[in-house]
Amino acid sequence: MDLAILFRGLILLQIAAFFAQSYSVPVEELSDAETIALFLSADAIEIASLVYLAVWAFSLYLLFHFKPFSRALYVALIAVGIGLSFAAVGAERVETNSIYDIAVWFSGALDGAILTMLYLTAIRDNFSNTKV
Repeated sequence: MDLAILFRGLILLQIAAFFAQSYSVPVEELSDAETIALFLSADAIEIASLVYLAVWAFSLYLLFHFKPFSRALYVALIAVGIGLSFAAVGAERVETNSIYDIAVWFSGALDGAILTMLYLTAIRDNFSNTKV
């Protein structure tokens, strides 16, 4: 099997795991006014998490197209993501379900598989030989 196909499949699985996490998060029903008030009361960690999410999606796009800068960006984002998860520990927690926990675990395993492929397989050569 071609490593590029496997690598791109892992990226697509990572996106699917994100949607599985998003879909399975338990939420409480809020009125429109409560939703707006909650949105306007966002703290720095929540705003940083939204920025992180946008840059993470962009890094997956760059990885999918084998851009050289994407390797360093993805590793940095993994480190920032770990830091954000530790920073959010004091935030209000919602009880999660098993599907959510499995999706979070699977996403972490996919991060490890992508990092392993980026630095320990021949796929790393695809990032240095890209055409502009």
